[in-house]
Amino acid sequence: MESDASTSPRRRSTSCYSDSGDSSCSEPFSECGSDDLSFTPAAAAGIHRLLLSCAAEASDGTISSLVAELESPSSSLDSLRRAAMELRLLAKHNPDNRIRIAAAGAVRPLVALLSHADPLLQEHGVTALLNLSICDENKAIIVEAGAIRPLVHALKYWYESNSYT
Repeated sequence: MESDASTSPRRRSTSCYSDSGDSSCSEPFSECGSDDLSFTPAAAAGIHRLLLSCAAEASDGTISSLVAELESPSSSLDSLRRAAMELRLLAKHNPDNRIRIAAAGAVRPLVALLSHADPLLQEHGVTALLNLSICDENKAIIVEAGAIRPLVHALKYWYESNSYT
């Protein structure tokens, strides 16, 4: 007994692969848009962040410019978000970056982000500080910068505003 391709658990090689099960495309991936390699600015920025987070080591100049961006009163919200996110990602996988980011003076500006009105900026600040705190040498710097109370407040606020009870 032959099975119909649309009901078979295995799709023919000429059907479209989509979550919706739409098999209206005549070639695999061709007309589904999944082979479109043009990137939106947001996608390009995401790729840039991924590459940064996988970087073996960031230059001192890169770290200093990101800290300066956080400290600048003229930085836009998008610039602050980008700088905080990049510091967060640079500290994520590289112990040397964690030490260098803290030594560059990033802790105080990151703590300041915890009281910012923008929740995404707060998230980047919390996570960057978490990543920096993985390194024992940074723990005292984080405490001395007055991070404990703002961290507890930000986490408590997030928990209460996202509570499912």
